[in-house]
Amino acid sequence: MINLARGEGILPIDVVKGNFYIKFAKERIQRINLRTPNCTICTVFKPNENIVDSTILTTGDIKDETG
Repeated sequence: MINLARGEGILPIDVVKGNFYIKFAKERIQRINLRTPNCTICTVFKPNENIVDSTILTTGDIKDETG
């Protein structure tokens, strides 16, 4: 939708940020239903052109929280 609005000149933005709830393994296994946002997703149009400087704080594998 954002790309369509950008293409029509309705929404001239390069970055969209939103807070969302993502259900992880623990919530799925224990059938926990929450709606409180637990992550922030940021979408960048043409990131190579729009991100001038970035710093990676941590890298690594996502740990299996069920075991």
